[in-house]
Amino acid sequence: MKPCHKNSLLASVVSDSMGITQYTFNTVNQLVGIQKDGLTATYSYLPDGMRSEKTVNGVTTGHLWDGTDMVAETSDDAVVYKYVRGAGLLYAENATDEKTWYVKDAHGDTVQLTDGNKTALSNKQMQTGFGELRDERHQIVRIA
Repeated sequence: MKPCHKNSLLASVVSDSMGITQYTFNTVNQLVGIQKDGLTATYSYLPDGMRSEKTVNGVTTGHLWDGTDMVAETSDDAVVYKYVRGAGLLYAENATDEKTWYVKDAHGDTVQLTDGNKTALSNKQMQTGFGELRDERHQIVRIA
């Protein structure tokens, strides 16, 4: 990564086998933008540092928090996903009441997602340290 300072924002450009990705950070080192081959994402934050919304390729998703736990994602003031917790995140439920269960390993990391019938949604999914879900080919399937 090669950081550069421009107009109070820090930008890093990363080149790998999948292309070039530019990450932009604000002055308190929060990720505020990503640009990569047809993907443009921006992020905004609450005063306490929690992310308030993201916009990915023009689609804005709001985030509702209970302390440090995300409890819902919204779009146009409607709840799109709600997150149900017990001892950690148990499942996400969409607007049509379909559940996606989070399968954890011994460290508490998400290693797989299943549907309401406990059928794997992919052979294996891994969550990166940045909250991205990657499939068995290590392709990003959802940016958190």
